Amino acid sequence: DNGIVSGVDLVANCVRIVGRVNDKTKVIAASIRNTRQMRECIVCGAQVVTTPFDLMQKLIMHTKTTDGVQSFVKDSVKEYVEIFK
Repeated sequence: DNGIVSGVDLVANCVRIVGRVNDKTKVIAASIRNTRQMRECIVCGAQVVTTPFDLMQKLIMHTKTTDGVQSFVKDSVKEYVEIFK
């Protein structure tokens, strides 16, 4: 994806073409560089997506999840400490 031609569109076209011709072939979206491309490739049907590890970490982290976990731990640690004594 060079900003002019969409790599995600290419992946989507490959998924459509391969799906018509060969149901055993898997489409690999390679070298995905951001979470938007990752989501779009998965939505369009890519069976495999390769990406740097730091992007995978970004996919599982969300500020609301982090806030929720911190709030939960802050409110409940004392109770858990008592349970596990």
